[in-house]
Amino acid sequence: MLLEINRGCPHACRFCAAGFVYRPPRHAHMDDLIKLVEAADPPKVGLVGTALTDWPDLLPFLHWLAARKTKFSLSSLRADGLTEELLGFLRQCGIRTITLALEGASERLRRAANKKLDPEVFLAAVERAARLGVNHLRVYLILGWPWEGPEDYDEMEGFLARIVDARDRGHGAKTREFMRITLGASSLVPKPFTPMQWAPMMGEAKLIAAQKRLAEMVKRHRGMTLNVDAPFQARLQGVLSRGGEEAFELVRLAAELGGWKKAMRRYEAETAAILDRERGQDEPFPWEVVDVGVRRDVLWREYERGARAVHSPGCSAKGCDQCGLCGMDEWLKAAPKT
Repeated sequence: MLLEINRGCPHACRFCAAGFVYRPPRHAHMDDLIKLVEAADPPKVGLVGTALTDWPDLLPFLHWLAARKTKFSLSSLRADGLTEELLGFLRQCGIRTITLALEGASERLRRAANKKLDPEVFLAAVERAARLGVNHLRVYLILGWPWEGPEDYDEMEGFLARIVDARDRGHGAKTREFMRITLGASSLVPKPFTPMQWAPMMGEAKLIAAQKRLAEMVKRHRGMTLNVDAPFQARLQGVLSRGGEEAFELVRLAAELGGWKKAMRRYEAETAAILDRERGQDEPFPWEVVDVGVRRDVLWREYERGARAVHSPGCSAKGCDQCGLCGMDEWLKAAPKT
């Protein structure tokens, strides 16, 4: 049984649709989740959300699940929320795999993405996981930022070595488990309703080259493997998510020719027009027939700040009625009451 424990996200990473489309961020009530679990009585519960460790009731709810002998799993965690207490309890309950999101190959790219991550905190979380006997660490990375270059991968090469060193320090506590590390690298698809909606998408050849560079880095480290997505599939996703009425032709071709690859070859010029250029500041987008409440000028400002690799604050915990920076407060006032 999957339970969504929070929706929206206070951290406002610039690539993440959930952080903008689902504003304002809010948490589920623990009492409501308890009622759902008691009614369904599942053998296992999967907790999903944009920021699991931001939920103040996370540990109490996990204790409740454990007390009723219901197994559970968690989606990706923030390194700064992976405390000794939380990780110790997860291991006590038999959790053997932990997933952390790194996102950018360098500190500059993480600032461009508005990913507020202290590298030392990340490495401390890796060491803690190894020390407490986690046997599989998954690390997520995004390739294809419009601002990335070879120097970012040079930095990543050094940081991978630091991750391995942190793991080995954790093993120095004589844990019985060896923690293998899987680096999962996905291709950036600039999403509608995010600051990245103006950005060009990296071409298939460059994405494959970035994957090969990562593969060369990873194979030097014992116990580390690389999983990558298919750049073709990412580009297809980009066309379907960012195209307007003209994308119907691609769907028609896929049905007629019996597959997406054949259709994409025939649709090459249109794909370039949809994906391979930076959009103009005032260019209208087909998805703007929907109003999600976040003003366009706010998204553009965040896109420009991303190009300068400048952090921005996330959603305020005070609520939209006391913030008003992105326009969501006015949207909520105008929304029909239900």
